Amino acid sequence: MSRTPREENNYRTDDTDFEGGELIIPGDALATAGEDLEERVQTTQNRLAQLRMEADALEREKQQFEELSRQQKEFMQGRADMGDKLTRALTQLDRETYEAQKRVEQMLVIKDKFNQQLDVIDSLNPEQWNPHDLRHDLSRALSMIQDAKDEFISGSARIQQLTMGAAGVPAVAITSPVTVAGPTTVESRFERPSAMPQVTGFNRDTFQHWLFCGLAFTTPVIAITLLVLMIWLVVR
Repeated sequence: MSRTPREENNYRTDDTDFEGGELIIPGDALATAGEDLEERVQTTQNRLAQLRMEADALEREKQQFEELSRQQKEFMQGRADMGDKLTRALTQLDRETYEAQKRVEQMLVIKDKFNQQLDVIDSLNPEQWNPHDLRHDLSRALSMIQDAKDEFISGSARIQQLTMGAAGVPAVAITSPVTVAGPTTVESRFERPSAMPQVTGFNRDTFQHWLFCGLAFTTPVIAITLLVLMIWLVVR
């Protein structure tokens, strides 16, 4: 079957020829196809590079969000923890401040009593006593000295309790009743070591300190008493 010239033209392509039943591709077509492939490879590589950059940016953004989440958790936990600690510390400080104020008030009361007793002791002047009524004046002076001594012992014991309590050491109940042979007055419990309650960790240095204070207080009293006796003997 013969083809018309128009059909023959339609059968042929612009860039290919058939020769001996085989497709023949011109050289310029092959070059164009190679350039297209290289362009596609380059485009693909550029796209991969862009995707890598986007992946790196997403990874950095992820790390930033993770760090932000960690800091937020740390903030919430730190705020709750420090709020609880500060609240408990303030409660403890309020209690300690109140107890310290009470101790100071009690010490001020003891100080006032000591000042009063010191004024009483300083007012004792044997030279102004009536020689004819020396027995009465001497008895009254000894009674006043004994009152001052009792006040000193009681106040000293209370000071020891307050100072030991402030230092966090359980105060020794010096003024508590103790069953011993003989008198159970405050004076006997304070001055006689055998009558003091047995307390674990008793501070011997503290006892010696108050013992020396007692001796320092009673020595002038003894001297005044001896002076009064000498005056009484001379007048007699």
